[in-house]
Amino acid sequence: MKKNSVYALIDCNNFFVSCERVFQPNLENKPVIVLSSNDGCAIARSNEAKALGIKMGEPFFKFRHLYEQKLISILSSNSQLYSDMSKRVMETIQYFCPFVEIYSIDEAFLDLNKLGITDYANFTHMLKSKILQWTGIPVSIGIASSKTLAKLASNIAKKNSGIFSLLEPTLLETTLYNTHVEDIWGIGNKISSKLRLKGIGNAKELSTAKPEFIRNNFSVTTEKTSLELQGISCIEFKTGDQNKSIIVSRSFGSDIFAIEHLEEALSIYASRACIKLRKQNLRTSSIEVFLNTNQFKRSNPQYKNSYQINLPYPTNNTSEIIKTAKEALNKIYKIGYYYHKIGIKICEFKDSTKQQIQIFNKPNYNKSDKIMSVIDKINKIIGNDSVFIAAQGTNHSWKNLSQNKSSEYTTKWNELAKVK
Repeated sequence: MKKNSVYALIDCNNFFVSCERVFQPNLENKPVIVLSSNDGCAIARSNEAKALGIKMGEPFFKFRHLYEQKLISILSSNSQLYSDMSKRVMETIQYFCPFVEIYSIDEAFLDLNKLGITDYANFTHMLKSKILQWTGIPVSIGIASSKTLAKLASNIAKKNSGIFSLLEPTLLETTLYNTHVEDIWGIGNKISSKLRLKGIGNAKELSTAKPEFIRNNFSVTTEKTSLELQGISCIEFKTGDQNKSIIVSRSFGSDIFAIEHLEEALSIYASRACIKLRKQNLRTSSIEVFLNTNQFKRSNPQYKNSYQINLPYPTNNTSEIIKTAKEALNKIYKIGYYYHKIGIKICEFKDSTKQQIQIFNKPNYNKSDKIMSVIDKINKIIGNDSVFIAAQGTNHSWKNLSQNKSSEYTTKWNELAKVK
């Protein structure tokens, strides 16, 4: 536990929508919604769309009439664009502050104490301005003495000028009184209901609850949250990308029956996972494949399963991981079902810059790394999937529906934005 810490949480505003607006300025100040894979439901909404009452996760069919009446703009998810724009935002942040914990695709914590500054307002205003100037993405910044409070401050910043600090004691106390327990970072519906039954309805009451009471009735995590609300930093600050696992999965545009098509899809997702591994200089020792039918088609037979394989040595070689993933798929595939989704999860990471000596099954890391490096460089220069593993296939009739997908402006040469 640390006292007198100062953290900032930078949160990109309506991130997916903001990414689209960078290259389509005609969408500014208009209701915009980004849909999930297969154009199923809302996963991002502009403030204008929120004002129309469209909720996060709401199925497209419920607001299709607004789209048909041209009252809202609809876009299909463009994961490559969002991932690259996120990278640009995070690199901008790290240019001005190296003490960064990337929390999600659109959020990052900063340790301002380590930066050695005292004028937090001036620094965060400068940083907010630079992120917008260099990337086109608007952000909100919350400043506080713990990560939980910084998260709370960031949420308030979204509704104000874009920057909000909870370092001033009187303002902090007022804010805690006005914050419902269910609105606290890390407190879910189940815990918040239990807290209310125990007489704790807001953040101030949770922060002043006796530690032994919280410990006996809830969990260590809730106890840490209580301390964090007091301004005592209890949640570890992790610099760099500290993913414990990488998951790549998609729903199909139409359900799949044949294992050959499942293998194609799985090979593509395994390749995506390997690219992420190599970017972080990691290798994996464990692969899990999961598969399921469409739970919403009740008339069809239902089935879901997963299978995990531990590798003899860590690797980030796409061919090796695809081969192992196929082995896992064959363990769980059953004839007679129409499959709706498949995915791969890789975990148990090892630093690829530190090679462990193997007595048996010694891997040829030098050869593997050179091959993967050449493929990655070609794809970076020419465009994604210019070179790919044959197992990924070429005719993806099963591919998810993306009828309103924008161009991948920053990752494909043939989709660069055109100036007219």
